Amino acid sequence: RQPGAISKITLVQQKNTVTAAQAGVEAAKALYDQSKLDLSFTKVTAPVDGYITNLNLNVGSQVVANQPVVALIDKHSFWIDGFFKETDISDVTAGDKATVTLMAYGDQPLSGYVESIGYGIAHKDGSTGNSLLPNVNPTFQWIRLAQRIPVRIRLDHVPQDIQFRIGSSASIVIHKKHLAQNALLQRIEEVI
Repeated sequence: RQPGAISKITLVQQKNTVTAAQAGVEAAKALYDQSKLDLSFTKVTAPVDGYITNLNLNVGSQVVANQPVVALIDKHSFWIDGFFKETDISDVTAGDKATVTLMAYGDQPLSGYVESIGYGIAHKDGSTGNSLLPNVNPTFQWIRLAQRIPVRIRLDHVPQDIQFRIGSSASIVIHKKHLAQNALLQRIEEVI
């Protein structure tokens, strides 16, 4: 044996140790990469400009995958839904002009237009009936009342000093374009 020489068994053992260490390094790199990916999933990026509401999390809170933990309100998606009597909307069409007055801003009427008129409602209590039709409850069940049909109003422009709140009250006046003297339909309290 030459000076500084090692046995073949020791050489094989040393090579195996190096191979195992290299595998450990690769496993650590893979774990690091997976941890970076997992961390990137913990960041919430909003798909739109808007407002966050119903955020009830604290540092250290645990969340469940695919379980909502916050609501995001798109600040460019506001509309007003008015529920008009079926007897009052026979002449209303999409595109008719509308004036909306928010209860919180009574001195600032806003202009808009009829974007759509509902084609059906459910007949029972609840938020959504069969076939996903909106459920609008008449005031009295024992008197035959005109049903309320949803009419969606889209605003033309909203001044920056007006802050919308979902669920707020508003009055809607629809200007029927095909009636003489631009007659007004009605004024009712509605919800944004």
